[in-house]
Amino acid sequence: MIILLLKYMPVCCSPRLDADCEDIVFDKIAEWSKKHTETTCYGNSELLLHKKMWDVLNRDKQGLRKEHSFVDWCRRIARIGAEGAATEHANNDNRFQKLAKDIFAHDLTAEQKKDPIYCLREGKSITTKQRSFVNSILRKNLGDARVAIYILEHGIPTLLDPPVPRRPLERAHLQDILEELMIWYASLLQWLTKHQKDPKTIMAQKLSDLDQKQWQTERRRRKYEAQEQLREGAHLAELRDSNRKRYHDMSATEQRVLEDFDRGKLRKLHDEVRVRKPEHCGRNSL
Repeated sequence: MIILLLKYMPVCCSPRLDADCEDIVFDKIAEWSKKHTETTCYGNSELLLHKKMWDVLNRDKQGLRKEHSFVDWCRRIARIGAEGAATEHANNDNRFQKLAKDIFAHDLTAEQKKDPIYCLREGKSITTKQRSFVNSILRKNLGDARVAIYILEHGIPTLLDPPVPRRPLERAHLQDILEELMIWYASLLQWLTKHQKDPKTIMAQKLSDLDQKQWQTERRRRKYEAQEQLREGAHLAELRDSNRKRYHDMSATEQRVLEDFDRGKLRKLHDEVRVRKPEHCGRNSL
C-alpha cells in the first residue's frame, strides 16, 4: 500500500530509486512482522479501510481509472493546519473553518460561485449543505474526508512535505523517511478505524441512513420528550428556589419531575438522545 502511495510522488522518479523504495518498504514490513507476532501494523479493519480509500482515489463511479492529487492535498491541508496552529486560541474547529474557506475560495465552479448556497457567512459556522460539499471534495481527493482532520492534528511526514530533495538520497536517509511515512500511514488508518467504531460515529451514520426512517422518527419523539421534561424540571426548580411555589404545593407528577431533575436523571436522559461529535482518537504507536 505504501508502494502505491510512493508511485504518485516525484521523489520516486527514477527506476533505481523506485526499486530501492520497494526493497526498503518490504524489509521494514518483514522486520515489523518479526517483532509483532500477535499485533501487526495493519489489521483486517485497517486493510479494508485502506482498500476503500484507494478505490475512491483511483476509480470513478464507473470504475474507470482516474488521476488523483492525494499528495498535493496532504500538503495543502498541512499548510492550512500550520497556519492555524500559529494563531492564538487555535483548535480543530477553527482549522477546519480555515480549510473550508480555502476550498470555497479555490474549488468552486463558475456556477457554484454564483449560487448563494456556497456563500460563506462571515463570523458564522458553515451550513450543513456547505459541510457536505467540503466533505465531498475531501473524500474525492483523500479517499476519506476525515483524513483532513488527522492531518490538521498531526501534520504530514517528511516525504510528503515539500520541497522534495533534488539530489540523490542516501539509503540510510531514505530508510528513515520511508519508515516515518509508513508509521504515519499506519497511524492514520488506526485513527480512522477507531473513529469509525466510536458509538457517536455509528449513531451519526444511523441518523443519515435512509433505511432507518422509522427509528429516526421514534428517536426525534424521545428527544423532544426529554427536552420538554428537562425544561419543565428546570422551571419547577426555579419556582421552588425563588419561593414562588413550594414543593408540597406541587402535584405528584411535578414532584417526581423535580426530583428527577435534582438527581440529574433528566439531564442524563437528555444527553443519551443527543448526538455529540465523535472524540478525536489520539495517535497510536505501532
